[in-house]
Amino acid sequence: MWTILGVHGADTTGPDGNKIIHGFVSRDDPGVRTEETWDTFALRSTRSDDTVLDGARSPAERIIAVLSPAASGSAYLDSVSAWAVVLTSNVYLAIAQRALDLAVQVASGRTSNRLDGRPRSEDPFVQAALGAAVAELDAIEAHLDVAAREWTERPIGDIQWNRRLLAVKQHATLGAKQVVDASLQVIGGRSLRRGSLIERLYRDVAAGVLHNPAPDTVLRALGSADFLSADSFTR
Repeated sequence: MWTILGVHGADTTGPDGNKIIHGFVSRDDPGVRTEETWDTFALRSTRSDDTVLDGARSPAERIIAVLSPAASGSAYLDSVSAWAVVLTSNVYLAIAQRALDLAVQVASGRTSNRLDGRPRSEDPFVQAALGAAVAELDAIEAHLDVAAREWTERPIGDIQWNRRLLAVKQHATLGAKQVVDASLQVIGGRSLRRGSLIERLYRDVAAGVLHNPAPDTVLRALGSADFLSADSFTR
């Protein structure tokens, strides 16, 4: 569905050594084509087919940054990372919310012989599962709201800003998986039926840990001396 694609490549011809050129190409540019290769068990509806660049060019007016490979503190690169983390986290928050909504709907609409015909929503096990899911969902949303607000107000931030953005991706993707797992238990065996909504949500939420930055990368960063310094917790 993309219309403009961000690309980068190395330029080794300049007098200053290697430079990384960041620019954009349009979907309808010469030398740009899409090959339909997306065949996965999850995220099937979003698709991520292969884009092939064969002689494609990014004209000068679409070049946004020229950086050394070791560049840090780039406004452009920082904005790309922040945007990706906030958007990805919000997608998984929405998956978790949809799963919880579905679980509540099923629990309220089904009766239980063990409860003398009362709705399953009155079952203590169901209430505990839904309660834990609500608490986790609210925590993710609050965390994401703060991270998104700080990024909006401070497009280029400090170490605290980076810490919160990394942590929210970890929180959102892993927490969403917990919420979907709880919803699956509440809905019961019908969740296993191919084509059901909860089955799709269960497959989709599994991909959260594969989006960069990966959990091990996040944990290494959050546990580093820089991120644990006093400066990362105070303003």
